[in-house]
Amino acid sequence: MISQKKRRQWLKDTPDSRIVFRRELLEAADEVATNIRDEATGPIASTDVKLFTNGNFEKLGVHRTLVDALKAQGITKPTWIQMSAIPKILMGENVVLKAQTGSGKTIAFLAPILTRMLEGFDKHAFSRSAWATTLLIVSPTKELAQQTEVFTRSLLTRTLFVTGSLCGSINREKEKAALRKGMTIISCTPGRLEDHLINTSSFSLKGLKYLVLDECDHLLQGGFQSCLELLFERARKEADRFQLVLASATADKRVLEFSRKYASSSSVIGSLFDEQVSETDLGTIPKGLSQVFCIVPTKMRLAALLASLAYETANNRHVRVLVFIESRDVCGLLHELLLRLATAQDDNFILSKVYHLHGGLEASTRHELWDAFLKEGGVLVTTDVAARGLNLGLGAQVHHKSMTIGVDVVIQYEAPTSLEQYVHRVGRAARIGQKGKSILFLLECEAGFAQYLKTSGITIDAVPVDRLAPQVLGFNKPIRLMERIQARVEELISTDPALKRQAARAFSSYIRGYTVRSQELRHIFSIHNLHLGHLAKSFGLNDPPSRFLAEYKPSKDELRAQRLTRRLPRRPLMSTKPERSRMKMGTKVKSSERDTRPVITDFGRGM
Repeated sequence: MISQKKRRQWLKDTPDSRIVFRRELLEAADEVATNIRDEATGPIASTDVKLFTNGNFEKLGVHRTLVDALKAQGITKPTWIQMSAIPKILMGENVVLKAQTGSGKTIAFLAPILTRMLEGFDKHAFSRSAWATTLLIVSPTKELAQQTEVFTRSLLTRTLFVTGSLCGSINREKEKAALRKGMTIISCTPGRLEDHLINTSSFSLKGLKYLVLDECDHLLQGGFQSCLELLFERARKEADRFQLVLASATADKRVLEFSRKYASSSSVIGSLFDEQVSETDLGTIPKGLSQVFCIVPTKMRLAALLASLAYETANNRHVRVLVFIESRDVCGLLHELLLRLATAQDDNFILSKVYHLHGGLEASTRHELWDAFLKEGGVLVTTDVAARGLNLGLGAQVHHKSMTIGVDVVIQYEAPTSLEQYVHRVGRAARIGQKGKSILFLLECEAGFAQYLKTSGITIDAVPVDRLAPQVLGFNKPIRLMERIQARVEELISTDPALKRQAARAFSSYIRGYTVRSQELRHIFSIHNLHLGHLAKSFGLNDPPSRFLAEYKPSKDELRAQRLTRRLPRRPLMSTKPERSRMKMGTKVKSSERDTRPVITDFGRGM
């Protein structure tokens, strides 16, 4: 084990790198936090429903083949949502599933649907063409679609059913060949599904018996309305009758209206949809999740994050920490800094492994990184591609202490763009009855967001900055550790032109997307409230923004790539003239685009 003394060697103070964070900064931030009034919790308080039941799958009517397959994976007791949903789906009812993230919604709809299919399979001779497209599962992302297909296949190893997926990471011609032969169960993304519905003549919905829309709220808000309308038009025309299941951890008026339009007689499992459904009635948060927010002085933000990561990984290098970022540029910068700090002078500042994940990576690469993160633990810096759907291994489904795999800590380094996004981010931790922790970083000018969470029913407490990393690396005063970290980061960036350029690009990306929020949050996140000089310090940049942005002149290809992946307006990154900067800081990106912006290649195109 590396000694505390050795690990802090490279943080040694020198006259040239002396940085002082005045105590007044922390006191001012703490005062802002304490001024936030305590509010009564509302509809999104931590759920008190017991997650696991004393029942078993066989008594619920699940087919013996599936019971054995689930048992082989360590899944023996159904959760509350599974206990409630399975009987209704077995009866052929249309169902809307709404339950906390990680409560086992996938099994809740797969187990009864596959049971009905297996019962039909026992009575009739099987052929691929006759059973083609019996079950269609639509998911908003490639990751979720592929993981659903893999899990479904694991339940059907002893059957003749053919599973497959339609998504952008698979060769389209191979998909056409598979459709021509006939796939019993198809898991797909909406973009590729729409493509095949229009262009593949052999793709028929005549045999469709079961249709599942997973993460249906995201499908409705992600620009997939035309695909869903085409799907239902074709399904109603070609299929005799099909059963519909809508599943998600969050729900709003769009889901309510959609369910009434296409499944008017549906049964609702979870919090009831009613006429008075409000915008804040979005979902539930696991009871085992501890939620805190920290008001951090702007210039200390990066140092506070790195110090807290050092603290979280100090005693357990296999701890799993998710750090959520809004853009891939900031994600890339933090990952690079963590890699350099982790190996500084052959010492380890952060003992755990470091990963990064965003929509710009190939789907196969993202799966490899995610699997390695779950298997070995570490720090994963990620955009919101990891906020929904990604499989959390056995910990997502298994109720067994020795087999528990899941995320221990979620850190939201940048505030979410909406309440719904907050729910899905924190839902990565404390899954299936586990314990977890969520830390939300807020600037002083963003303190209103914590108040908004409280009034929306989120149970969240304040924590002082100096409590983020108490007595780590031998520093009795966390503020001293943060000073050394900030000095080291600024030294790294100032002496490396490529890293400085990367930091400037990340700063510019952050500024561009800062004000793009859901309508009810725009008054909180005003760019005019930011101190750009202090903000530059949080990116490790010493120079005034006007100077390093003038030096950083992105190429035409870079600007074009940014516009394509982030749908940004055609204009300069920001004014390099200080007196005009406040006038040029606006944005034209819609909130619906901002929600999907970090992974627009996946969500926006649905491929």
